[in-house]
Amino acid sequence: MKFSGAAAERFLKKPDDGVVAVLLFGPDNGLVRERAHDLAILWGGASDDPFAVATLTESDLKSDPAKLADEAAAMSLTGGARLVRVRLTTEAGAGSVSDLIANADKGAAQIEAKIIVEAGDLTPRSKIRKAFEAAKTSAAIGCYSDSAADALSLAETALQQEGLSLSRDAREPLSRALSQDRGLARQEIEKLILYKGLKDTRPDGEDEVTAADIAATLGAMQDSSMDDIIESAALGDARSADAALRRALAAGGSPVGVIRAASRHITRLHQARAMMDGGRSAGDAMKALRPPVFFMRQRAFGQALNNWRSDALERAAQAVYAAEKQAKTSGLPDDAVAGELVLAIAKLARFRR
Repeated sequence: MKFSGAAAERFLKKPDDGVVAVLLFGPDNGLVRERAHDLAILWGGASDDPFAVATLTESDLKSDPAKLADEAAAMSLTGGARLVRVRLTTEAGAGSVSDLIANADKGAAQIEAKIIVEAGDLTPRSKIRKAFEAAKTSAAIGCYSDSAADALSLAETALQQEGLSLSRDAREPLSRALSQDRGLARQEIEKLILYKGLKDTRPDGEDEVTAADIAATLGAMQDSSMDDIIESAALGDARSADAALRRALAAGGSPVGVIRAASRHITRLHQARAMMDGGRSAGDAMKALRPPVFFMRQRAFGQALNNWRSDALERAAQAVYAAEKQAKTSGLPDDAVAGELVLAIAKLARFRR
């Protein structure tokens, strides 16, 4: 089944009982992750209990094509809900997913768990997308970047929940400053809320967000500094990446923002590298990305594309995922987690070069 727009929102709030698997795909990686997280909570699989949740990557599916079917057929040892989460960056290992969905729809495969598949931007010709859209027991939901108006509405809702309002002069600069990637937009909104102070700790008379507040917290300089860090790491220049990281953190940059920037950069490299593996040139692959690579960063991005290969980018994507999980659950300082991730990417890049 195929869901979009309001129908997709309704489904994600109350999934149909007969649906056992959902594919979340699209260019907005932050929205894909957010919807996958929310759906996992609804399906009772948001914990890190290995008996309740199995997480598979592209490498897992390539090395053992039967692993997904085995995990989907396994019953929970604790008696509760069980969830299988699959994270794809390309379709190279997606054949086993498509086959399982088609067989499950025909009653030829045993499915005891709920399945959530996260993927990048898929064309209508995509085999895995066609499988999910054709099956009656699965759903495919596209996750596309918010418009400027959507991002602003998201911000206003979050601000209102903390007792904050936008001044008239703040609406336009906030709209320009917010990323159209849902995950990054939420980070920026959280940064703005923390700057103003949470509802219970905010000084009196500080309940309005002004243009000056936005300039102080969401300036373009911070986004650029994050890109500098990951760009250097992706080129294998650990010294420059570490120096850029220290500068960004000293200026108040968010370590979680570094991890998110790494996720975005590695995903875009992987998408472009997959196009090159399919026969496109580096230049054509960069132009095909949405949004295209900024002209001032095309040289470095193209150099990284020629250095990296898909298998190494998969390992880098796994390192990013592990860092995100560490930042949320391990109790380690976020700046240490971000620093280790930057170093790991640089090491992978040097190895490939």
